[in-house]
Amino acid sequence: MKTCLLKFSEKSEYLSDFVENGHVYINNVECFRKHEKDGYKYDYHELASSYHQHVGASTTLDGRKFNIAEPFSMRHGDVKFSHIYCLYTLSDESIQRVEGNQTFSKKLWDDFGNHFVLIHDASEFLNRLLTKLKKMNFGYRADHVNYF
Repeated sequence: MKTCLLKFSEKSEYLSDFVENGHVYINNVECFRKHEKDGYKYDYHELASSYHQHVGASTTLDGRKFNIAEPFSMRHGDVKFSHIYCLYTLSDESIQRVEGNQTFSKKLWDDFGNHFVLIHDASEFLNRLLTKLKKMNFGYRADHVNYF
């Protein structure tokens, strides 16, 4: 299978603007955090430098030991890249990771929106996007995100 991308959204008008006009809508993490109550999707651990399980973890403050009750993440230093543009990679590997008889993980439908656009040539799209970012003198970092 050729790798494709899916762009999900709760709002179909954003996707229509993307398809019809080539507009890519990117927000920073603070916007998502501030507007979470308005329906924006925000991951509390977004832009974390590290993520830690709580089982067996503890810390000592003022000579007293405390067990840590929940998983936690940490951010080390300032975040250089704080704008987020999320795409779902559709490939043989991503389909093989899904459990059961579903083509996609339930997380897609629950967390990323009810509408999507299929970008059939992932390489070409990413080349065009990164070329535009360079031309506009924007720094960027592109990477895969693994949800667990």
